[in-house]
Amino acid sequence: MSKVIYIALTIVALFLTFAQAQTDNHSLKISIPNYVGIKIVDSAGKIAVNASVDFDFEADFTSYAVAVAAGGADLSPTAVNGFSDIQVFTTQSAYWYVRTRAVVSSGFTGGINVGDISVDPGSVSGLSRGTGFSWVNPGWSLRTNWRTIAYGFFSTMGWSSIGFNGQDYKISVQGNESVGTHSLTVYYQLVTF
Repeated sequence: MSKVIYIALTIVALFLTFAQAQTDNHSLKISIPNYVGIKIVDSAGKIAVNASVDFDFEADFTSYAVAVAAGGADLSPTAVNGFSDIQVFTTQSAYWYVRTRAVVSSGFTGGINVGDISVDPGSVSGLSRGTGFSWVNPGWSLRTNWRTIAYGFFSTMGWSSIGFNGQDYKISVQGNESVGTHSLTVYYQLVTF
């Protein structure tokens, strides 16, 4: 019996002698890019193509007439196409802000001004802004020069809603607006430092 144990121990010793471990290694590098993005998305969450906000009071004359008869009022858009949210994404943990401006294409003469159009975030859409940033003001009127509307100091940790869409636009009418089509383009820009 002791010979069997001796032979078994010898085999284990020989196995351990030949069974040596080897170790090797490699480095692993992770690079996170500096990314800054802003996008208007449609109801499917895809980048909107030809997003628009329409105030067509030729098609909805009753709303306009009632507002004018009341001495003026703020009216909601008659149609919103492809503008379900506006979102920002930055990987920077540094100061950033969103600004907007309007560029007139035609009209806006005689009783109607760019500043008659305003945004009241979430008032109709029910959207709320993402975490990690703040409003400069909780609502704003459009202007033809850049206006800062929101700011933050940290990464948004992915795409984050600014908290409004086309339904949250309003136009103030008084009844002195000139007849015709008035059009402009609204730009949103994300700026980082």
